[in-house]
Amino acid sequence: MRLPRPALRCGVGLLAGAFLWGSSAPAVSDEDLEVFRTALGEIQRKYVDETKVDTASLLRSASLGVVNSLDSESLVLDPSAPPSAAPPAPAGPGLAVGVRDGFAHVLDVIEGSPADAAGLKPGDHLLQVDGKDVGGGKRIEIERSLAGPIGSKVWLLWEDADGALREALVDRTPSARPAWRRVTMPEGEYVQVFRLDDAAGDQIRSELAAPPAAGGVVLDLRRCAGGDPDAAIALADALLPGGITVATGRGAQGKPERRYETTRKGSPLGVPVVLLLGFGTRGAPEILAGALIDHRRALSVGGRTFGCAVRQKDFDLPAGDGRRVRLTIERFATPSGVVLTGTGVGADLSAGEPLPRRIERELERTKFVERLAERLFAAPPAAFDAAAAKSGDLVLSATEAKGKGVAERRGEFERAFSIAADALVRDLDLGIARDTLDQARLALISRVKVELARRHKSPEDALAVALREDPEAAMGLDLLRAVRRMAGGQP
Repeated sequence: MRLPRPALRCGVGLLAGAFLWGSSAPAVSDEDLEVFRTALGEIQRKYVDETKVDTASLLRSASLGVVNSLDSESLVLDPSAPPSAAPPAPAGPGLAVGVRDGFAHVLDVIEGSPADAAGLKPGDHLLQVDGKDVGGGKRIEIERSLAGPIGSKVWLLWEDADGALREALVDRTPSARPAWRRVTMPEGEYVQVFRLDDAAGDQIRSELAAPPAAGGVVLDLRRCAGGDPDAAIALADALLPGGITVATGRGAQGKPERRYETTRKGSPLGVPVVLLLGFGTRGAPEILAGALIDHRRALSVGGRTFGCAVRQKDFDLPAGDGRRVRLTIERFATPSGVVLTGTGVGADLSAGEPLPRRIERELERTKFVERLAERLFAAPPAAFDAAAAKSGDLVLSATEAKGKGVAERRGEFERAFSIAADALVRDLDLGIARDTLDQARLALISRVKVELARRHKSPEDALAVALREDPEAAMGLDLLRAVRRMAGGQP
């Protein structure tokens, strides 16, 4: 049904009122309203499909368009959507996404999840979920489309780092991963954070205050793609002196900039801190990293963070149908004034480049690491310690190591490993070229060590091995050791 001009004018006024209600924004001019009213009228008179041109539908679409044009985080929510502070739905394929530059980036994939089994990797671009394009969509809507009833399936189409299209039908399973975890190492504490919310922040502050943290802490934020800005500010408050700026918040035009400062009256936690950062560091952890790096409170290892640190708030629409608008109301900047959204935080040190994707794909396709770990466990070469291999370690035998220097022992170890890898390629007729193995030799050694430990050690010991074999985590632990040495502590 087409409405006369007075009704159209009333509808336009209601639309404007819905978004300007309670606002100090400048009034909409009669000329702007006339342009909108004219366009609405032309659509209703001339558009080919009359089922889509009733005034209510057009005004609803217009309101959605207004919000959707703002940023990747602002949108109109239906009554069933969870509140802005709610954590991600627990049943899904096991991945986290972030939207930027028109792409839905995969930021993290949970180990052992259906997404991990299907071959999704951080850095891939998610293109479709159940046949619906998500590339330029809203992060919250993508997360909701990924979630569903436990045991149901979701079809994913993605582009990997080499530009190849891949697809898979994967299960939705509950995520059993905690918000954070801690491992005590000889150099200090390793704390890996997956979600920086209030509960996790409180627990981490309490853990860092305990005596074992005296050697320092490696705070791994590389896979932390969410959280609460206030939790990040509170954790920074525990690590910085009182009365200094943690971050600044920039809100709507005309509103004063908000300065977040440390409020503690006593001394901060006096432990050295090394941050591990990467593309999967998004949101609240970027605020924490920016504060600690700006105030020279931490060294950082890894790569540049994602670049999206904002605060959001839900507002009920006056229509009374339960819908609400989720708006970005504040963007955060570092103490030095760098706006985090679109920029992120850079790391001080890099641990080197990862393996080329073609090698990654070949190793993954042939399950080479898993097969080699099985062979070395069942029948380790004579140069390796057979008893150690049976318990999940991969080391030279005492006979082979006797009387040799460090470099010579390393060479013997790598030679024995390469012989075992070559034999597996021949026996199984795998399509892995010798030059591929040569390029990946050191990475293969690390991955086989981690795989053996995962299968035959306790979860805590296996995680400690994984840290030793992770180049960035190992560099972080080495930095803690160096700080202790410089401070006159234990080597």
